Amino acid sequence: MKHLFTLIMLTLATMILADTSPERPPIGTRLQSDEILFKASIDAIDDIVIYNGKLCIEHVSRNKPQNITIDGKTWEPTWEANTSSNYTRFNPKLVSLKDIVAKVTLIKGRGNAVIQEQPSKENKYRLIIRLTDGGSGADELEIKISLNPKGK
Repeated sequence: MKHLFTLIMLTLATMILADTSPERPPIGTRLQSDEILFKASIDAIDDIVIYNGKLCIEHVSRNKPQNITIDGKTWEPTWEANTSSNYTRFNPKLVSLKDIVAKVTLIKGRGNAVIQEQPSKENKYRLIIRLTDGGSGADELEIKISLNPKGK
């Protein structure tokens, strides 16, 4: 009986420690909504551009964003003029935004977040979100980007 209990406990521990859950399909291929959490210190205006499985920032005015996290992961982009390098570490992987309608929600911050362009054939399925901090100096903005299949 003691050996059976030990065997059961070891089996349970192995199941808990092992990642036996099925891999999630890429974002943009599922029927339910997906979310991206974005947080950064914003000083004036910056645009988030999401396309082809990537996210980059187009800096518009004042100081470039600092202390950036995406889905809880720190990101320190390199910059070429006012365009950041691409962020691609989405889990699950981010795929095309074709047939997606986005929604943005401001979670924290004194500024605002507005969708400038929804993904469309005309803009090569780019999502553009404008972050604006109207106060003096930079402020931390946290947003939730919801990616919803059209018609849902």
